[in-house]
Amino acid sequence: MQQKNVISTSDILTYLFCPQCWWFGLTSATTMQPTNQEKKRSQIAKQKRKQWFTNQETYYKLNHYTKLLYFVFFFIFLILLLLDSYFKKVTGFNFEQKFLSESDLITILLASGAIIFIWDIFNRKLKKINRDSGLNTTPDIVSIKGSNKIPVKTFYSKKLNLTGNPDALISEKNKLIPLEIKSKALKIQDRHIMSMTAYLRLIEENTGQKPPYGILILGNNKRNIRILNTPERQEELTNLLQEMSLVLAGAKDVLATPTHYKCKNCIYSVTCPKSYR
Repeated sequence: MQQKNVISTSDILTYLFCPQCWWFGLTSATTMQPTNQEKKRSQIAKQKRKQWFTNQETYYKLNHYTKLLYFVFFFIFLILLLLDSYFKKVTGFNFEQKFLSESDLITILLASGAIIFIWDIFNRKLKKINRDSGLNTTPDIVSIKGSNKIPVKTFYSKKLNLTGNPDALISEKNKLIPLEIKSKALKIQDRHIMSMTAYLRLIEENTGQKPPYGILILGNNKRNIRILNTPERQEELTNLLQEMSLVLAGAKDVLATPTHYKCKNCIYSVTCPKSYR
């Protein structure tokens, strides 16, 4: 039997889907294998998430390096102008004519222009990818799950006995904003809101800054939904975590919430005595 004391954000998702399903996952002596249909749906969802992360990481790196090249060329060009101005003013020496021919200056200008042009192309592509990915702006990406360059951040709260790592973290107005991809979800569910609320609480407790909202990206059309960080939702999260902790401690019974839809999509429905399947 699996022993688990720390609650994760994925636990919150499963518990709000069905507490009995969550409990089976913790206490089952054997691991239930998903059906072929469930495997196929999960594989498609993973591929979509991976593509989103790959696109974000690729253009993050391209945009970063192109900006760096642009500033290097700009810095060199500025130094040359300052040297030319200094020598003309102080010594009357024409630095430009002595060390740089007209063709050299034209080459530097063309190279700088090419860098600016390339940077603009990648910046436009980055904005398009973000729009296609459900993001309205070009964010400062802090972490992405599965990335080697900007790896995901895992948060833990000893006070709440809670842990979790969002799919991505972005920075907007010096605030960390958690981002979750729900590629299989057709509409927002209470469990999505509560798991996002948990990420918001974890970020606040670990950084000391309260995120104003989190971002959910739903379905194939990548609908962008902001989950506001409200006191009412945080109170609801506190009550939920207390309830789950009581269940883990054996002080509260697990209540199943079966429906035909839930049981059809639950890998434990074949062994659950309250299943509708």
